[in-house]
Amino acid sequence: MKFLFLGDLRYNEAGINDDIYSLGEYFREKGYALIPNLEGGISVPGDRKIKKRGSNLSQGDEILKVLKILSVRGVTLANNHIMDFGPEGLKRTVGVLDSEGILHCGAGMGMKEALRPMEIEDGGRITAVFNFGWDAEETVYAGKNRPGCAPRDKAVILKTLKEYADLYPERDIAAVLHWGFELNLYPMPVDIELAHSIADIDAVRLVIGHHPHCPQPVEEYKGKKIYYSLGNFYFGTGRKAYAKKKYDHEPADMSDYGIGVIYDSERGTAEDLIIRYDPDKGESLISENPGLPEKLPEYGDKKTYDKVIRKGRLKKTPVLYSSPLINALKVFLFNTKRNLAVRGFLKPFRLLGKKHVMH
Repeated sequence: MKFLFLGDLRYNEAGINDDIYSLGEYFREKGYALIPNLEGGISVPGDRKIKKRGSNLSQGDEILKVLKILSVRGVTLANNHIMDFGPEGLKRTVGVLDSEGILHCGAGMGMKEALRPMEIEDGGRITAVFNFGWDAEETVYAGKNRPGCAPRDKAVILKTLKEYADLYPERDIAAVLHWGFELNLYPMPVDIELAHSIADIDAVRLVIGHHPHCPQPVEEYKGKKIYYSLGNFYFGTGRKAYAKKKYDHEPADMSDYGIGVIYDSERGTAEDLIIRYDPDKGESLISENPGLPEKLPEYGDKKTYDKVIRKGRLKKTPVLYSSPLINALKVFLFNTKRNLAVRGFLKPFRLLGKKHVMH
């Protein structure tokens, strides 16, 4: 079987766009089994939003038509929007997916369910897909009896994957993580180290990331591929907003590009394609761009790689290394500043730094 792992999928438009049909036809001709990240649950009018810093995202009934047209086999749910309408929103989403025969992983009504992989069988061969999300970017973690997502916690991830690999040594594993900060072109060292630890598990064949809304480099590590961020696949009306993001990079419109990872479960190989959003035409196009995904730069020298990360970001996000304590402090300070900004408490300080012209 050929899996096609894709980045963030959100569909909040009325009716089905023409490029959805075009993409669906292409995927069917290729025989791909799609696994995108479902960025937001399936909601109904009257759903109550949870309180959070970022936007509350959801999808209407049109998403079910989109999933069928695209030949989606399963979706990952561990992200910062699947709990935007609380436990009821998650429960409805999982129930609808189950009723439509669409597999899912990464979230559930308790930790045990959230950590459960989706298992895809083809000719007696089973590939298990695990999914984890990061709470620093507002992913809501599950508890023993509390709805939420599988946590991006190194100890939990490695324990879960190793136990599964020991229990089912004949099965292959794909680990999918919703991690990193938005609009960063390069992965942080803390995520690189985690990706390596995951890939060190023999049964793991592929490590995939998303959330930054732009592609990040691919790394060849011990004969395995690590895709640190696939970027956007199809982000509904939000595509126009991300199309305005410009980097000091070639190409500058990196948020218009998304990587698709074609994993051949029989051969254990991974290749990639590019799906580009054309803002002028307002549609998604399959593109062959030899410049993407680029290779991961050397990160052994902390100062050199630090400059790479800082240059390749559109927001002043912290850079996280291997110290959990220092990372926690950096994230706390960064999110405190963001929370204050959202509530308007920093506006007076911004005004102090502006020059006013008297008329």
